[in-house]
Amino acid sequence: MHTARFLLRPSPDGYIDPQFLVGVLQERRIPVDPERPGTGLMPFEGGCTLVADLRRLRIRYCIRKNVTSETRQARQQAFARSREAGSRVTYFGTADLLSEAEPFAAMHRGM
Repeated sequence: MHTARFLLRPSPDGYIDPQFLVGVLQERRIPVDPERPGTGLMPFEGGCTLVADLRRLRIRYCIRKNVTSETRQARQQAFARSREAGSRVTYFGTADLLSEAEPFAAMHRGM
């Protein structure tokens, strides 16, 4: 479990609805380009968020991203490969293309 919180939300009928929010996160490392083994790995995340209504004792929402989805994986790999063409690779290399741990790059992002 990644997060767990109790919430008190006002409902349209004027009552306070107690809710329970649970977030489950899964992550695995996948190759940026499966056809080129030396391109490094990238994080591929999935999981779900459940919103439970504690007054009615039922699940209200389940928001999910499938960590085994080949379509999502292909889209994220294509995005990561598109970032290889930018100037980032010149300065930071290709080791972890989706890492945002670059304070210099974050400071100089365009508005």
